[in-house]
Amino acid sequence: MTFGSLAELYANAWYGLFVPVGTPKEVISKLMDNPEMRERLVGLGVEAAPGTPDQLATLLREDLVHWAKIVKDSGAQLD
Repeated sequence: MTFGSLAELYANAWYGLFVPVGTPKEVISKLMDNPEMRERLVGLGVEAAPGTPDQLATLLREDLVHWAKIVKDSGAQLD
């Protein structure tokens, strides 16, 4: 297996806060804007970056496309 560049093999770890479909936007905003939650995350060594549900959805789609190509190009298969 060969890749065009090492840039194709990037990997980063991230965490997302997921809520059930239909959760009111006011509840989501309250969670995202909660200073105590942000302090707790920072205390755990997590950088609490601002974001929106749409930004998280974009990140998920981009990661799926990226890793699907790598898996396909590698020839990996499930037994």
